Amino acid sequence: MQGINVDALVSQINSLTSVLKEEQTKYENELQKYKECRKETIDAVNNWGSSPVKETTSAEDVEMPPEEQYKMPLSWIILKRVVQGRDWHYGRTDKKEEKGVVFSVNKDGQITVRWDDGDKTHCSWGKDGNFDVTVISNTLDMTPIEPSEQIRKPISWLVGRKVKRGTDWKWSDQDGGEGKTGLVLSSAGKGWINVKWESGKVNQYRWGEDDCHDVEVIF
Repeated sequence: MQGINVDALVSQINSLTSVLKEEQTKYENELQKYKECRKETIDAVNNWGSSPVKETTSAEDVEMPPEEQYKMPLSWIILKRVVQGRDWHYGRTDKKEEKGVVFSVNKDGQITVRWDDGDKTHCSWGKDGNFDVTVISNTLDMTPIEPSEQIRKPISWLVGRKVKRGTDWKWSDQDGGEGKTGLVLSSAGKGWINVKWESGKVNQYRWGEDDCHDVEVIF
């Protein structure tokens, strides 16, 4: 029986330890990027709608040509209203004018768009030089309409509007209590929406799912 080559064994252990340390460092860096990106997204959600506005995208943003938009930092795109842009290649060719909201971003330039029809797409804003969406305006018609007429409206009509609990509400005091208001951030899937309340909390509610409408728009 041959003896164990201790030096060779130690060398192998050191080599494996070095590899593991490198992998650990890589994952720690990725985790840090994720945490920073998550904080930016949360901050954007918290700050969005902090002042009473009627547009989710300012006129200044919209007047900016697409090529100028593409020079803006990743943080600029969070919660912007968008359509398919210059480098789009993710299908949905029959929905080029469909609007969506950029709901999250990653440090590497990947963004998540929640489309008004409920679909979700992971695409790029700067990653590998690609800009898959273009920012557009979201000017709202503020003509009051009755709740019975509101429920016939699509989710695209809701985004950016102020709401309160409606007749189908079943979520206790998630909204902060009777009379509290919130802002519709985006679609949250087919028949669902994301709402940010005065308390800062963001939750999902039905707009069409089960033929129910948990909120109503206030003007």
